Amino acid sequence: MGDSTSNSSGGDGVKVAWARLGKVWWPGKYVKRDDWTDEIKLDIEDLMKRKKSVRLEQVHIVEFCNEDGFEVITNPNQIILDFDEEKKIDMIKRAMSRQTL
Repeated sequence: MGDSTSNSSGGDGVKVAWARLGKVWWPGKYVKRDDWTDEIKLDIEDLMKRKKSVRLEQVHIVEFCNEDGFEVITNPNQIILDFDEEKKIDMIKRAMSRQTL
């Protein structure tokens, strides 16, 4: 599902990613490695010490809109980098069909 070679980006050059957190997919800004802050780098170092199987090339960072935090994602099934309109509409329809009112 995840595709780290995608060039999907918003009109301002910001790459949009959808990250799966639990059962929910959330849109956010994909943070390129060149833009990782010291805080992000420390979190990744800590993660890699705790989970020896995680390799740096597996790590993706997503910042969520209107939030100060970020999510470190290492599972390629939990991130979508090439998110087109058709996928968006399909995901919205599936989410709405599961929603209970």
